[in-house]
Amino acid sequence: MEQNTETTSYRIRRIRVTGGFLDGLDFSFKDGLNCVIGARGTGKTTLLEFIRYALDLVSSEPNARKHFDCFINSNLAGGRVELFVTTLNGTDYIISRTAGEEPMLLNGDGSPSGQPYHKSLFRLDIFSQNEVEATAGNTASQLTLIEAFERDALDSLEADVSAAKRELEGNAEQLDIAWARVAELTDAVAALPSVEEKLKSFVARNEDESSEVARENTLRSMRDREKIYADRLKEVYFEYARKAKTLVGFFREGVGGLSANEFADSPNYGLLKEMQDIFSKCSEDVDALLERIGQCVNASWAQYEPKYKALFAAHQAQDVRFTQLAEKNEANKQVLAERMKLERDHNRLKEQERELNEKRAEYQRLREEQDARLKKLSTLLDSQFRVRQGIINRINGKLMPRIRVSLTQFGDISAYQTLIAEGIRKQMNQYNPPAKKVAEKIPPAELVGYIREGNEAAVQEAAGLTPAQAKAVVVAFRGDEKALVQLQTAKLLDLPVIELNDNGTYKSTERLSTGQKCNAILPILLLDSDRPLIIDQPEDNLDNGCIHDTIVASIQAVKGRRQLVFATHNPNIPVLGDAEAMLVMKSDGSNGSVQKCGNVDDCKKEIIDLLEGGKEAFEQRMTRYKYRNAK
Repeated sequence: MEQNTETTSYRIRRIRVTGGFLDGLDFSFKDGLNCVIGARGTGKTTLLEFIRYALDLVSSEPNARKHFDCFINSNLAGGRVELFVTTLNGTDYIISRTAGEEPMLLNGDGSPSGQPYHKSLFRLDIFSQNEVEATAGNTASQLTLIEAFERDALDSLEADVSAAKRELEGNAEQLDIAWARVAELTDAVAALPSVEEKLKSFVARNEDESSEVARENTLRSMRDREKIYADRLKEVYFEYARKAKTLVGFFREGVGGLSANEFADSPNYGLLKEMQDIFSKCSEDVDALLERIGQCVNASWAQYEPKYKALFAAHQAQDVRFTQLAEKNEANKQVLAERMKLERDHNRLKEQERELNEKRAEYQRLREEQDARLKKLSTLLDSQFRVRQGIINRINGKLMPRIRVSLTQFGDISAYQTLIAEGIRKQMNQYNPPAKKVAEKIPPAELVGYIREGNEAAVQEAAGLTPAQAKAVVVAFRGDEKALVQLQTAKLLDLPVIELNDNGTYKSTERLSTGQKCNAILPILLLDSDRPLIIDQPEDNLDNGCIHDTIVASIQAVKGRRQLVFATHNPNIPVLGDAEAMLVMKSDGSNGSVQKCGNVDDCKKEIIDLLEGGKEAFEQRMTRYKYRNAK
């Protein structure tokens, strides 16, 4: 593996294509400005998109992905792209990708790296035709553009944010279960005061009953509680044994009928057989441990069961004595039967009350965990905003007053609004208008607080809703912890605003013409960075004056530190940008190929022929504009 300790940026060193429309293409890129020129249909766009394909930088949007896959299938046609790159730390790799396969990471000498390829290995910014303009019209794309300047730091924070949200989702599921049980037990235990009052009345009415009967009544009530206790222990034995038994054979069953013997003819059979043996040994060891656990539980149950039966027998004998005593007192037989029922109900309800207190404590603990996790999530989101704001400060420092960028934390509420609308759509027909008002007026944490309190009036006042609309919002979400967590963790994106100074007036991108949009976005793309920048026809929608002021000036400012690769039809870019490398493409209609390589001077004739309309046209313009005699 080659090392270049002086490297301070990512670099594409070379591209090699085997098969497809560009079969046999082999081009080495230079640091600084690389320009790809040629007539239309010679493969300029194909070359750049092959770089995107090799690095797997395709949009995740389904339609865009489908379109790109069709493009690659048509132009690569089962072939292979090899991209020779140098990472930020100076390590050389070859990223090799065959049509229809995943990228393969090789060492710089072509030997296997033993590592899977990951997009974070090599950072690059690439924009196809019209993508610059599309970025100007989409705030999410603008945020992605801004984030690219601190991609590693923001990726790390995003991973932490995702983990925090997963923890909150798990917490919400536990809260839902605990809350449902609390509600169920609360309803059941509501009868306890009535039962206790009836028991007191029995005692008051039967104050003259014999001390023996009173004592036996107390013992019989205690026996009910003893049985509840013993049965709960029994349930734990059976449940634990059941769970341990279900895990036996889990490893073995997980692989089904797969066997390394299927690969006996493969050169990798020995390695696969060793892997299978290690797996099988683990499976056997785990099953043995589970068997020991089962034996331990069974041995304990063997000791517990006689005691359980003995307790049952003792209860039975004591119940017989109580029954005999009750039968002697014929006058109070009916009273004792009623009291026995009340005692049983009382014991059952007291057990439920104990469980209710446990579940309430569990629910409170889970709520405290939720609050702590929400605080952690808030801290992470604040950190994301600070990183983004730092990037924007750097952009403004470079580009103001011509271009101004600002950022509003959580300014994009569309995902939050959608969640509210989806929640209340079952409650009312016209759900979008109230959802929009709530999303705009009430922050997620505040809304969740109102919902938990059942405070319809607060929702109505804060969002300017009707009573019916406010009720629909509260009813839709109350008691659904998972939905409440989704509200609190809704992806509220920080909202960027990119503005262009138009004769002293700052205008946001949605108010700009197509050319102005490109004027606003391109200078940001062309800022100094450690990532190569690839753009297909950056001159689209710009006049030559803008190309000089916007593109050429930026190229001259950054190309000493940043690698640039442009496919272009405009001569000002390679000539005034003083391109270090030119790739001139040609095509016979079936295949694109390299016509010539070199620097600007080497390819002067091709630049004049392809970009200036030929020598005669170029000279006529010079004569008409009187440049030839200009002093």
